[in-house]
Amino acid sequence: VKEENGRALDFIRFLNASPEPYHVVETMENELLAQGFEPLDEKDLWSTTGALKPGGKYFYTRNKSSLVAFTVGAKVSPGDKSFAFKVIGAHTDSPNLRLKPKSKRKANGLIQLNVECYGGGLWHTWFDRDLSVAGRVIVTRVDEESGAVKFDRRLVRIDRSTPIVSARNLPAIATHSHYPSFAMYHSSLTIHHSPFTATHRQTIRPILRIPTLCIHLQSAGEREAFKVNKEDHLQPILCHEVDKALGVVGDAEGVAVGSKAEVEGKAEEGSVEKGPMDDAWVEAQEPELLKLLAHELDCDVKNIVDFELSLYDTQPAAMSGARSEYINGARLDNLASCYVAMEALIEHSTDGPDGSDMDEDTEVALVACFDHEEIGSDSSQGAGSPIMIDAVERITNALLGPGPADPEVQKTALARSMILSVDMAHAVHPNYASKHEKGHAPAMNEGMVIKTNTNQRYATNGVTGFVVRELGRRCGTPVQEFAVRNDCPCGSTIGPILTANTGMRAVDLGMPQLSMHSCREMMGKSDLTFANRLFRAFYTDFREVDDALETK
Repeated sequence: VKEENGRALDFIRFLNASPEPYHVVETMENELLAQGFEPLDEKDLWSTTGALKPGGKYFYTRNKSSLVAFTVGAKVSPGDKSFAFKVIGAHTDSPNLRLKPKSKRKANGLIQLNVECYGGGLWHTWFDRDLSVAGRVIVTRVDEESGAVKFDRRLVRIDRSTPIVSARNLPAIATHSHYPSFAMYHSSLTIHHSPFTATHRQTIRPILRIPTLCIHLQSAGEREAFKVNKEDHLQPILCHEVDKALGVVGDAEGVAVGSKAEVEGKAEEGSVEKGPMDDAWVEAQEPELLKLLAHELDCDVKNIVDFELSLYDTQPAAMSGARSEYINGARLDNLASCYVAMEALIEHSTDGPDGSDMDEDTEVALVACFDHEEIGSDSSQGAGSPIMIDAVERITNALLGPGPADPEVQKTALARSMILSVDMAHAVHPNYASKHEKGHAPAMNEGMVIKTNTNQRYATNGVTGFVVRELGRRCGTPVQEFAVRNDCPCGSTIGPILTANTGMRAVDLGMPQLSMHSCREMMGKSDLTFANRLFRAFYTDFREVDDALETK
């Protein structure tokens, strides 16, 4: 229980820090760096520079939204019969709402943002949620030495905590000047120098909301159907136009700090000061949004020249259930898989009393987390791109060292390798149990799920499914089975894509969950630990299990 609780809390921290793929990769990068992994650059030559060595651990990213991390076994010898790749694949993206290229939108005195649907979300679950934006922004700056204009790609997340206190404590709070200063907004009063008393709490500050239509303005048929028009009904409200008309600007805590003239100097009300990259893009953006971004990035509005922003639910993930046996949160599909895969790889490379698992490893243990799985994987950073085969080829050639590459070494390594395509699985829903085939109804907190589909929507076959069951037996991890009903459609994963692109064997599996593709999902806490044990066993025992398989 102690192990499960610690892992669950750590995963919740990971989840809360990762509202969209760019932040997911940044969070993983920071953890890998802290654990001694060396960063690589795809633009560098690896094979001629001695970049990779047996016993090393490395990672690199593509587009900063996909990540490949790997360890090289201390006894790796490319060309040897035991050289292979043990791959765990997952994805960094989840269904959400993303800003359109022209974000400006107004209706009935309200300022909204133009958004489009990314992936196949349960869009009705995004109504009446406290939302904000996060993603990547391109900012211009002038190089101090050369005077040339440079462009920085920076991550942004608007969700600063707002300190709140009980009204009865306001007079006392104002008298305490020995605590760090911060501003609070309570009614129309700004308070400084507050102690963290028992009545103090921190709340996440949302900036967007998609309100539902009240029951009184809907017909009985509309209430029963709750049909969502994705273009008309999902545009979030940012603010009221009255504030703009009055010329009032608030700081990050929502406190009025002055007029637009005071805040923006000579900039006109309702517009943004133009910078060196003036074009139609700037004119198409909502000025209030640009000001919020500039405040978070500590830059001038005029220096923002582009962005890729996603909406996300600001409510943090949390454990739930009478015995805290579940985890509720956004993006469990598929950040739970990314987290456990990274954790298993780090533990595989971490020294213990008898050294690390890498010391006797003759293979490459690898984690690949891809972007764009939710929309088909066909992109430069998706699983449909050459990322996986590039990784195998470049790592093999770098370990062989300078000289002509032998394509046979790579091909024989691929034939001995295997991929765990890890994506969340469908747990049986107690209110909709008929949606599952009775013999294939996995439950939360009861182990990993092997997913099989004879039409190759999943990559599992008899051999790869057996390998996972045998690994589960060896590490004491229960394994469940899932196959879709004949009268239900079947989703797919990166598994069939990766095995088709590389020729490597693959199996599809995942942790069971409920509410997949909802704004907030639900999974079992114990399944994180079951997944960790299975992934560790894959990295340590796969070669022995695979070599014991005889073909006759």
